[in-house]
Amino acid sequence: MKRKAKIYALSVLLCITLSLTFVTLSGALEIESISLTEDSVQPQQNYAPIAENLSFTTYKGVSINGNFQAVDPEGDLLSYRLVSSPKKGTVQVSEGAFVYTPKDGKKGKDVFTYVAVDTSGNVSGEAMVSILIEKQSTKISYSDMQGNGSNYAALRLAEEGIFIGEKIGKAHYFHPDLILTRGEFLSMCMTMADIKLLEDITKTGFADDASMPLWVKPYVSTALMSGIIRGYTTQTGSIVFDATAPITKAEAGVLLDSILGISDVENTGLTDSDAVPIWASQAASNLYACDILPNPEMMSTQNLNRAEAAELLLETINLIATRDSSDSLLSWAW
Repeated sequence: MKRKAKIYALSVLLCITLSLTFVTLSGALEIESISLTEDSVQPQQNYAPIAENLSFTTYKGVSINGNFQAVDPEGDLLSYRLVSSPKKGTVQVSEGAFVYTPKDGKKGKDVFTYVAVDTSGNVSGEAMVSILIEKQSTKISYSDMQGNGSNYAALRLAEEGIFIGEKIGKAHYFHPDLILTRGEFLSMCMTMADIKLLEDITKTGFADDASMPLWVKPYVSTALMSGIIRGYTTQTGSIVFDATAPITKAEAGVLLDSILGISDVENTGLTDSDAVPIWASQAASNLYACDILPNPEMMSTQNLNRAEAAELLLETINLIATRDSSDSLLSWAW
């Protein structure tokens, strides 16, 4: 016997026609084809992004970096634009980031607003950026950081006793573009985390111990004994730490993730990029989930400079302060 059935093929861009015949033991099943053109299909609605309210703190006359934040339901690329300007400072916008600089003598609260725009032209509702301008608690002022968006982060490191730039005569210099070494960044992270160092350390156990600066050995030994670092194997089979080598952004992120002991989050493909090494992708996802990284792809193989390290550690300091005041922030293990 013969039977008739219908197959509906949907296509937004093409008109598709199917014509199939199946032969069974009892005969043939004839399948009637039906075509649907793009006029027959309703296009999927594209929703507007949602911009987030943000808050920052800085000091009188001190510039600060910030990143706009928004979520798009379809995952579209976003751009940002200001709606209203601040009254006590100025804002310079570059792609998804901005630099806010208070005007001379201004303090207290300041506000400006922005919107996010997706690739379809959908515009979010207005979001507010709140700035609190405080008086600086230290007397350090970096002569080479005026107008630099990382100035506040650099000063916070000095206040926390994590890192202070060079002093030449009566002036301090941060040298924001100077590349950090692996040993320098390790010491900054461990100081930030208030990790007690092993005493009377003269040997670290690494094969390159003899070439390692004496000052860094307590940090390296403590980190090794605590499981924070493992070093890496050279082509000759030796395990070294290479304390004086430049540290990459990927290495810095993995180290910071290890020190914080953040529980692994699901890697949702945010780091499916050639910019992030595979071995650093989990750490990138973890730091991004905690808002330490505004973009996980920042954990690249490029070297880390002082300004970038200051921003990274400032976000970590803020996160630790939040963690100390709330038990709801992921799960932690020091």
